[in-house]
Amino acid sequence: MIYVRRLRSDVRELEALYRNRTHESLHDYLSATLRKRNQWAQRMKLAELTALAENAYDRTFDKRVTTSRTRLLIELSCDADRRVKPMYAAATENGRRAGFKPSTLKQYFAQKGGIRNAAYD
Repeated sequence: MIYVRRLRSDVRELEALYRNRTHESLHDYLSATLRKRNQWAQRMKLAELTALAENAYDRTFDKRVTTSRTRLLIELSCDADRRVKPMYAAATENGRRAGFKPSTLKQYFAQKGGIRNAAYD
């Protein structure tokens, strides 16, 4: 039960960041998403987080959404077009795999020439 409350709280926080975004604060939203992703990675496996999210939000997720914690958190917190969410997740995951932390993710996006380039590089 505590994890359900924590997940809902994290999603609300991310939703607020996304809703009040500007171009620069979109980077803040993705950095916060990466930070939350890292916290959830320490708490439980991806399959457990997926089951928790499905239970907490009374819905099932497409297999493409459950490929990463980042993608799952973006799906829950972002109301962007369905074509944009995978791009956000890919850019964030590519930055993580390249060794960038949430505090330096903006630098990764700048280095790549933007979120789109970071996603599909």
